[in-house]
Amino acid sequence: GSREMALEALRLTALHYPAGFSARDAQGQVPIHVALQHADAAVASEALRLTAEHAPRAFEQARLRSRQLPVHVALTCRTRPTATPLVLDVVHMSASLCPASLGAETAAGEVSLDLAVKHQPSGSPVVLAVARRVAEVAPESFRLRRGPLSKTLLQRMLEHCRNPAVVTLVIGATERASPDAFGLRPEQRQTFLSMALLRGWGGEVVDALLERTPEPLIVKGGSGRRTPLLLAMEHVTDAQAVLKILRMAVACDDSVLSTPDGNGWLPVHAALWRRDVGGEVTDAVLELTSRLCPAAFGAAAQGHQLAYQVPQGLRLQLDLRRLVPLHVAGAALAAGRCENSALLERVMALTQEHAPHVMHQPATEAVLSDAGYVVNHVVGDGRPEAK
Repeated sequence: GSREMALEALRLTALHYPAGFSARDAQGQVPIHVALQHADAAVASEALRLTAEHAPRAFEQARLRSRQLPVHVALTCRTRPTATPLVLDVVHMSASLCPASLGAETAAGEVSLDLAVKHQPSGSPVVLAVARRVAEVAPESFRLRRGPLSKTLLQRMLEHCRNPAVVTLVIGATERASPDAFGLRPEQRQTFLSMALLRGWGGEVVDALLERTPEPLIVKGGSGRRTPLLLAMEHVTDAQAVLKILRMAVACDDSVLSTPDGNGWLPVHAALWRRDVGGEVTDAVLELTSRLCPAAFGAAAQGHQLAYQVPQGLRLQLDLRRLVPLHVAGAALAAGRCENSALLERVMALTQEHAPHVMHQPATEAVLSDAGYVVNHVVGDGRPEAK
């Protein structure tokens, strides 16, 4: 069959014309390019072994147009889990015989780690293996790129990789390559910590970045001019990571509780609109705000986050230009984010205690159908009435 013919052709080439393993065709390909893209696993493995033996420099030969090296082809074309052993062999041979290949860019500006994250199966050991070998043999790949449009390898991993072990490894390698990488740089407009929080990272990734970020957690950055605490509130589902950032930020400067984003949202607004509203994050924010920044219960914000996420009838009745935390809590209840009215009652009590003037403002009279409350409906004694 064709497999036997291919294996015999490889054997004869090794015997009579070993230089053929480094011969290039019109597209700049050497035989290992073709074998990795088209041959079955047995033929590709044999071609890999013979290339390493007779033409080790073939691992640094790139296709003319795409600038793809053999390691790039393996990571891109061999994507089934059954191909993992072959791909790992290519990665390790490339690292040993042509270390620069793991940091070399294709015509699209991608290096081997980009391709592993993009094409290899989720959870594949290939991705972590590539990250380790790149850190060992091509550490310059992790250096910062200067310029407003440049994305570092770490930034690309935060955006596209979902393996925390890989991202944590890249954080350490970036620190070794560029020790000043974790500060607030003008061309990036935000720290790597803020980038990670915007992508919803928690756990070991956030821990690693918190250890390396020199700016205090009250510094704003990026789109919307949000502090790391507000980004964590809005995007991170890992409650323990959010609580850690909350405690660190407040310990650094408790004015973080009164520092708004571009739409006026404070941590208390964001805590009342989280997916886990009513959980330990909400409890901690309400307690700290009541104790350290009680005026926040009367702070009005714009409802950019509510505009398309609450029932139509409620949205029409809310004045999205003047939302105090009480309104956000009511909207969360009506939208089904909160399962019972206890949280709303608690926020009502805190608002009555710390910002009673809000209870008399008719700017927002929102009927909360799920609980039957009328927010800001003032009765004779000045307290909101439950109907």
